[in-house]
Amino acid sequence: GHVGIFLHGRGFFVEVDRHVDNCRRCQVQHLHKVFSGEYIYDSVVHLQNLQDQHVDVGDDRGGRREVDNLYHKNNKDVDNILGHNSNDGRCRRGSRLHCHNTALGSVSIYGPLLINKGQSHVTPVVPTLTSTSVVGCWFGTNGASTTLVDSNNGNDLTTANCVNGAGGTIFGQFAACNGAEFFTAANSAGLEIPTLATGSNGNTCYTTRSFELVDMDQSDNVLTTYLVDGNGKIAQNNAANQAAMSGATVISNGSDNVLKDDFLGVALGCSPWKSTNLADSGNTVGSLALNELQAAKYQASPIALVPPNDPMVVDGNGNMLLAKQTAYRSAVNQAAGAGTTAEATEYCTNYLNVGAPSIITDSAFTIGFSTPGAANGVDLYTFLGNRFQLSWEGLGCADLVSVTYLNTTATQPILSVLDANGVTVSLTFNTATLLKLAQSSGLVSSSSTTTTAKAATATTSTSTKAAAAATTTSAAAGGSVVTSTIIVTATRTV
Repeated sequence: GHVGIFLHGRGFFVEVDRHVDNCRRCQVQHLHKVFSGEYIYDSVVHLQNLQDQHVDVGDDRGGRREVDNLYHKNNKDVDNILGHNSNDGRCRRGSRLHCHNTALGSVSIYGPLLINKGQSHVTPVVPTLTSTSVVGCWFGTNGASTTLVDSNNGNDLTTANCVNGAGGTIFGQFAACNGAEFFTAANSAGLEIPTLATGSNGNTCYTTRSFELVDMDQSDNVLTTYLVDGNGKIAQNNAANQAAMSGATVISNGSDNVLKDDFLGVALGCSPWKSTNLADSGNTVGSLALNELQAAKYQASPIALVPPNDPMVVDGNGNMLLAKQTAYRSAVNQAAGAGTTAEATEYCTNYLNVGAPSIITDSAFTIGFSTPGAANGVDLYTFLGNRFQLSWEGLGCADLVSVTYLNTTATQPILSVLDANGVTVSLTFNTATLLKLAQSSGLVSSSSTTTTAKAATATTSTSTKAAAAATTTSAAAGGSVVTSTIIVTATRTV
């Protein structure tokens, strides 16, 4: 019958991963049936002939905007849902897909499009996929929250192993479908995962499980990007569309993944693991799943895993909820946690002892480097400091870790100094340990606790910063954004 999936929220991004396994065809068929509305997560592949689907994306007022889904048939037993228009049946938009061939040890990625009903768009490139697969789908949003709702009393979401929260509350910006099943398959597929290099700071390059990189809600949101021109026309972000849409804005989903791949990693000379983009003639792109697989294999202790005090896994009253933490972790390739105050305290302690000092020791590379969020910091250095302060508060670390603060009226190790517009322009180090480190690093004088970011001290080149700036998120005016990524591990060639 008619299958529909609805998202409540604004500015959605999604990644979908796929692992091919002939033994799991039935499960995949059901999964793809749900994804036919696939709507937004795009380009989901389904193995059955399905009726036209649609998705509703809520606006800022809590209402819903109907999204028309187009599809494309590969003339096989696989239909690629790219948003199907029931009137013309033409392929009208797509999202991102990652395909991994276990036989070849390769991974490819595809990003389908999601459009608002009637929105102008560029017809997406259609990939060729294997007929059987295990698919994982990850959702992110630039809005406050994401809620998945099907039109079959929740049965389709259950069949697709979708997780949106637990205990009657959603995670927030994040959701996933079949994520745990995908990682189970990928972890046993013999993937050739590249080792971590050494960064310009002399340390092993950071992963999404490094305390130097995480914030209060790690492992959320995705790397898919789209192009939007001044008239709201949207397209897959590939070379052909970049050439045809000169001056178009790149829209993306702010996340630890983007920070790692496009900003902090670039500043430190670290290259992310990327795979072939099926929508872009063999060019490569990264993804949440690739980052989590690499982090799981190589991250050294201490390892940052979603803690029970992460705002996305607490209950409606802000209390730790093990079931919710476990559900979230399973979707991002992490073993279940303990859901205890001790676990939360350990996370905050590592965040203080590892994360905070890195902002100082990496400052030679981040001061003057492009900021991921101009509203939060004038450069990468101040952005990271502001992000740490907000995360310390969001995790409730002040109530868990005993810290002697220099300014006893403020319970944050790092304080943001704001300009008249509320943008962080410098940082104040509020513990003796951090202040001493900043002084020994030449970041502040012996008589000062405040540092000011000065572009003149930056070690990154103008061209490097410009490249990073090109990936900065910019929301499309008047529209929601959804991205999806699919990773496929195959037992035979695609």
